[in-house]
Amino acid sequence: MVNERQIVPMRQVGEVHVEGEMTPVAYMCYAQSPVDCAMWTADVVRSNVNDLLGTAKPGDRAIVIIDTSGANSKVMNPALLNELFPAQLHLGLWIYGTSEYQKALGEFKKTYKEKAGKVRCMHRNAFISDASPPDEGFLSELYKSLQGEGFHFSEKLVHWLAEEVKLNRELADSEVAQEGDRPQKRYKEAPPKGTHDPRGVLSW
Repeated sequence: MVNERQIVPMRQVGEVHVEGEMTPVAYMCYAQSPVDCAMWTADVVRSNVNDLLGTAKPGDRAIVIIDTSGANSKVMNPALLNELFPAQLHLGLWIYGTSEYQKALGEFKKTYKEKAGKVRCMHRNAFISDASPPDEGFLSELYKSLQGEGFHFSEKLVHWLAEEVKLNRELADSEVAQEGDRPQKRYKEAPPKGTHDPRGVLSW
């Protein structure tokens, strides 16, 4: 039986300098959920996010990256997205694949105006290269697009994110994605040596 406090596959995958301070970077992809994400509720999402980031205190900051691969319309309501982008949000990154999910973020921003300016929307094609592995030109453009005023993504974290988004897109497309036997579903475990680590970058 799956513990409902562990069904949102959000985890810290690295850290970013924000105005001179190290700030946690959290990532989640719907395709990695151990249950159908239609089972998610606002209370469960809040508990899962609080388990990871803690209850927000003055001065707390976090960068949260949401990859919509594997999502469905049932989890696109503003109340759920508000829990995924918590009170300590410094920057949110919404990686979408279809206009449906782009519109869903727009509805969230209309409902929660205080967070609207903190969340950026990027199409997943910006992360997935036709070449494997991605060439340096592609990664350089992605690196530039992820920088912002007062914060700086490392090259290692950008490279990790490009590979993670690509693998999770493949996971979402796979017929066996819900069977739990794919490496990307086991994102809490150490992978075979020399392969991509879904737990995040080694530096943190």
